[in-house]
Amino acid sequence: MKTPRTLKMPPQVEVGLKQQREKFKAKFGRDPGPDDPVFFDPDCDTPTPITPDQFLNLFVKAAKSAGIDEDKARQFFEQLPNPANANRFPNTDEGENYQR
Repeated sequence: MKTPRTLKMPPQVEVGLKQQREKFKAKFGRDPGPDDPVFFDPDCDTPTPITPDQFLNLFVKAAKSAGIDEDKARQFFEQLPNPANANRFPNTDEGENYQR
């Protein structure tokens, strides 16, 4: 059986994920589960992933705020294999402690 790889998360990413988790809890009244999106549509009553266009717009906005040229950010984004796969909260235990 293949052992999963562990990547160290930069502090800025950890802070951002914690902020998203708090937004999720404020919106839906519970902790996110393993299948819930990190970036959710704030206009939906149930946890619904944002669309690829919404994700791109957030990505470009974040890149611009970091001083990255919008065209370069869009070029980078287009090279990602499937950014939607990154729209789930990381779980270290395969959801063992997840409770709805």
